[in-house]
Amino acid sequence: MGKKAGRPVKEASYEILDIQVSTKAMKELEINIYEAAILNIIYQYQTQEKTVKGWCMEAKKVIAKDVGITEISLLMYLSKLEQKELIIRSPQALQAQEKYTKYLKIQDIGKKES
Repeated sequence: MGKKAGRPVKEASYEILDIQVSTKAMKELEINIYEAAILNIIYQYQTQEKTVKGWCMEAKKVIAKDVGITEISLLMYLSKLEQKELIIRSPQALQAQEKYTKYLKIQDIGKKES
Protein backbone atom coordinates (compact mmCIF):
# COMPACT_ATOMS: atom_id res chain seq x y z
CA MET A 1 0.00 0.00 0.00
CA GLY A 2 1.28 3.42 -0.90
CA LYS A 3 0.51 6.93 0.26
CA LYS A 4 -2.92 8.29 -0.49
CA ALA A 5 -2.76 11.16 -2.94
CA GLY A 6 -3.76 14.56 -1.64
CA ARG A 7 -3.45 13.74 2.06
CA PRO A 8 -0.74 15.62 3.93
CA VAL A 9 1.52 13.49 6.08
CA LYS A 10 1.29 14.47 9.73
CA GLU A 11 4.41 14.71 11.83
CA ALA A 12 4.25 12.22 14.67
CA SER A 13 6.06 12.33 17.93
CA TYR A 14 6.93 9.66 20.44
CA GLU A 15 7.02 10.13 24.18
CA ILE A 16 9.88 8.18 25.66
CA LEU A 17 10.47 8.57 29.38
CA ASP A 18 8.53 11.86 29.53
CA ILE A 19 10.58 13.34 26.67
CA GLN A 20 9.09 13.86 23.23
CA VAL A 21 11.04 13.51 20.04
CA SER A 22 9.40 14.11 16.68
CA THR A 23 9.64 11.93 13.64
CA LYS A 24 10.98 15.04 11.88
CA ALA A 25 13.93 15.13 14.30
CA MET A 26 14.49 11.40 13.89
CA LYS A 27 14.47 11.79 10.10
CA GLU A 28 16.80 14.81 10.09
CA LEU A 29 19.24 13.10 12.46
CA GLU A 30 18.84 9.75 10.69
CA ILE A 31 18.10 7.84 13.89
CA ASN A 32 15.56 5.14 14.70
CA ILE A 33 13.26 4.78 17.70
CA TYR A 34 15.84 2.72 19.64
CA GLU A 35 18.53 5.32 19.12
CA ALA A 36 16.09 8.05 20.19
CA ALA A 37 15.23 6.04 23.32
CA ILE A 38 18.93 5.58 24.14
CA LEU A 39 19.59 9.29 23.68
CA ASN A 40 16.61 10.16 25.88
CA ILE A 41 17.79 7.85 28.64
CA ILE A 42 21.33 9.24 28.48
CA TYR A 43 19.93 12.78 28.58
CA GLN A 44 17.67 11.96 31.52
CA TYR A 45 20.54 10.47 33.53
CA GLN A 46 22.97 13.27 32.64
CA THR A 47 20.56 15.92 33.94
CA GLN A 48 19.95 14.28 37.33
CA GLU A 49 21.47 15.98 40.35
CA LYS A 50 23.08 12.79 41.70
CA THR A 51 25.37 12.41 38.68
CA VAL A 52 28.56 14.16 37.62
CA LYS A 53 27.18 17.36 36.11
CA GLY A 54 26.25 16.85 32.49
CA TRP A 55 27.30 13.20 32.26
CA CYS A 56 25.38 9.93 32.34
CA MET A 57 27.28 7.64 34.70
CA GLU A 58 24.72 4.82 34.52
CA ALA A 59 25.97 1.34 33.63
CA LYS A 60 25.41 0.27 30.06
CA LYS A 61 23.64 -2.82 31.41
CA VAL A 62 21.01 -0.58 33.03
CA ILE A 63 20.54 1.53 29.88
CA ALA A 64 20.13 -1.60 27.74
CA LYS A 65 17.51 -2.92 30.17
CA ASP A 66 15.68 0.44 30.19
CA VAL A 67 15.45 0.37 26.37
CA GLY A 68 14.65 -3.34 26.20
CA ILE A 69 17.67 -4.39 24.15
CA THR A 70 20.79 -6.46 24.76
CA GLU A 71 24.08 -4.91 25.85
CA ILE A 72 25.60 -5.95 22.52
CA SER A 73 22.85 -4.07 20.65
CA LEU A 74 23.38 -1.07 22.92
CA LEU A 75 27.10 -0.99 22.09
CA MET A 76 26.26 -1.10 18.38
CA TYR A 77 23.80 1.80 18.76
CA LEU A 78 26.27 3.79 20.87
CA SER A 79 28.90 3.44 18.13
CA LYS A 80 26.42 4.73 15.53
CA LEU A 81 25.39 7.64 17.77
CA GLU A 82 29.03 8.54 18.39
CA GLN A 83 29.78 8.47 14.65
CA LYS A 84 26.84 10.83 14.09
CA GLU A 85 28.25 13.09 16.83
CA LEU A 86 25.06 12.78 18.89
CA ILE A 87 26.90 11.49 21.97
CA ILE A 88 30.31 11.68 23.56
CA ARG A 89 31.66 8.52 25.15
CA SER A 90 34.30 8.30 27.83
CA PRO A 91 35.37 5.05 29.49
CA GLN A 92 32.96 5.65 32.39
CA ALA A 93 30.29 8.03 31.07
CA LEU A 94 28.06 9.13 28.20
CA GLN A 95 26.73 12.51 27.18
CA ALA A 96 23.95 13.41 24.71
CA GLN A 97 25.02 16.36 22.59
CA GLU A 98 23.15 19.58 21.79
CA LYS A 99 22.85 18.41 18.18
CA TYR A 100 20.16 16.03 19.55
CA THR A 101 18.91 17.74 22.70
CA LYS A 102 17.82 20.86 20.82
CA TYR A 103 15.00 18.75 19.34
CA LEU A 104 13.63 17.59 22.70
CA LYS A 105 10.36 18.73 24.17
CA ILE A 106 10.72 18.03 27.88
CA GLN A 107 7.49 17.35 29.71
CA ASP A 108 7.37 18.56 33.30
CA ILE A 109 4.72 16.10 34.46
CA GLY A 110 5.40 16.78 38.14
CA LYS A 111 4.28 20.42 37.87
CA LYS A 112 0.69 21.22 38.67
CA GLU A 113 -1.06 23.81 36.56
CA SER A 114 -2.70 26.67 38.43
